[in-house]
Amino acid sequence: MQNQTAQQAFKYACPYCGNIFYSYLQNGSICPFCKLYTDKSENELADDALFKQLNAANSNITQMNYYDLSAIESNVIAKGDPAYTYALAILYMRNSDIKHKEKNYALGGFMEDNYKNEEASHALYAKAKALLYDVIAVCKKNEPINNELYYIEFLSEINLNRVYYAYKALEQIRKNEKNQHIVEYAEALYALKTNSKNAVELANKLVKNGEPAINFELAEFYARNGKLKEAKKVLQPLASNSISMPSSKFLLDKINELLTL
Repeated sequence: MQNQTAQQAFKYACPYCGNIFYSYLQNGSICPFCKLYTDKSENELADDALFKQLNAANSNITQMNYYDLSAIESNVIAKGDPAYTYALAILYMRNSDIKHKEKNYALGGFMEDNYKNEEASHALYAKAKALLYDVIAVCKKNEPINNELYYIEFLSEINLNRVYYAYKALEQIRKNEKNQHIVEYAEALYALKTNSKNAVELANKLVKNGEPAINFELAEFYARNGKLKEAKKVLQPLASNSISMPSSKFLLDKINELLTL
């Protein structure tokens, strides 16, 4: 990031997934955990009971501890807001990652515990996908009266790896989204996911402007294209500060394994 040491870091809270993070952007930032935009502070959400629940879940999951989301799910669904439902899906996805990571290949026999963890991982991922499809349906129904839903639809499609539909949503973001920062982030995220020629350029522009949320996607892009040292350089800060998340740790561990081969 550009002149970070001379810049003030601003603390944000994501009402949707419960994440608390720092950014060098003054008027709002993309949440590094769920990728939704927030301009809220922790103090603004201090009396929000659902945020407290989500923050407890997020705090555990970012420390790679499985967290039962069933109690939170009923409150999120009752809220009827696709942003909250989308963020819940991301929490389920990270829970799935954690269960998958818990496999122990040193176990003997039929490795029953490993089977249970893998089965749980698949079930959690299936739950997340079902929620994302629900989000997309709600977004499509209400986008004509709420243009902000195009971005939530876009993120949902990206997480489902439905690139064509993500691009269609991105076209609508370009036409309708009033927050230019969201437009730039969506453009960079799509470019990285699709290996576009200008992907690194778009991502680095956000990094230099102080946006932390693009870092993991940039590292994933480098790793996918065999640039492991570049990926590790991007990932290392994520493993030791407040924007760490299971995905960052998993990818960094895998890169370290490959670099020692």
